[in-house]
Amino acid sequence: MARCLLRADVSMVNNLGAHGGFSPPLQYAAQKSSPEAAELMRFLLCGADPDLKGKNAYQNIRGERGAKEISKYFSISWDELVAKSQRERQEVLARGGLSNAEMVDLFANMAATR
Repeated sequence: MARCLLRADVSMVNNLGAHGGFSPPLQYAAQKSSPEAAELMRFLLCGADPDLKGKNAYQNIRGERGAKEISKYFSISWDELVAKSQRERQEVLARGGLSNAEMVDLFANMAATR
């Protein structure tokens, strides 16, 4: 489901739920601490804004339980995961010529091999 959402438009991940009073997907996943939520957070970081503030976020995502406890599942902190995801995204963008769908597939493959 996440792959389909991102394929539709990577940037829309930050706005989903904003008008219906729901948390954006990354924040929603970060509210939970489980292996599945951790994987979803890692996947969503390929396009979601981890520092989303304002009307689309109820609180800073890094303050959510799942973000605080992410090291249980990946042996790295939230900030390290965000930095790693941003580096990987920049590497993909630097390659150029990728459609959103190709970029999502590439990120999905990167997430699967971590």
